[in-house]
Amino acid sequence: MQAQILKIKDEALNIIEKSSSLALLDAARIRFLGKRSDLFNLLRSLGAVPPEQRPQMGAMVNEVKQAIEEALENKRIS
Repeated sequence: MQAQILKIKDEALNIIEKSSSLALLDAARIRFLGKRSDLFNLLRSLGAVPPEQRPQMGAMVNEVKQAIEEALENKRIS
């Protein structure tokens, strides 16, 4: 699961960095932070993770979500 989370983060940050318009940024936001996104699906699947690993996995998903949100905001500003 950690590998999936890091893969999503790398892909999202790469796409955000390459986005050249607000429309592309909005599409990236929906793709990576929307209700049907892989990240959201990982949050929903935390119930299948062993109880002792849930806090760590949940925190990791939240950190990735925050990093994506910050990258989107920074790209919009610049």
